[in-house]
Amino acid sequence: MVPPLSISGLTKVYTGSRPVTALNGVDLEVEPGEIFGLLGPNGAGKTTTVGVSTTRIRPTSGRVLVEGKDVQADPAGVKRLIGVVTQQNTLDRACTVRENLYYHCRFFGFSASAAAQRATELLDRLRLGDRAESTPMELSGGLAQRVQIARAIAHRPRMLFLDEPTA
Repeated sequence: MVPPLSISGLTKVYTGSRPVTALNGVDLEVEPGEIFGLLGPNGAGKTTTVGVSTTRIRPTSGRVLVEGKDVQADPAGVKRLIGVVTQQNTLDRACTVRENLYYHCRFFGFSASAAAQRATELLDRLRLGDRAESTPMELSGGLAQRVQIARAIAHRPRMLFLDEPTA
């Protein structure tokens, strides 16, 4: 069985006037059904590891496979398999909460009716129905985070990445 997440020799060096090595040869394998957390102090490379694993950051070297798909060779294939909740609010501020969920579903290939149904289901499940027509700017930090979680699971990903989940 292919592991859901396999990281081998992962290195990331941020270049600049003073290069910073954020990751230096990280090896990690997550087993099916496993809940896994990266713990460490600020600057330890947790967010960079998540960023590479979710295709948002290109590694300097090494390899990351999500269910056998290489994050560099097949980023679109990887994105179909994962949901991501970042530590920053990335909701579309020009859209309502419902529209954020609806358009996310449409992006992942849902029909218009299936996307509308899934958005309503998530609004109900995460107790966001009374905020469906609000914009993200009208939400508290906690409510916005809840909407981001709803959006991350909207397309029914096989794996969920939470960066700074306690935030």
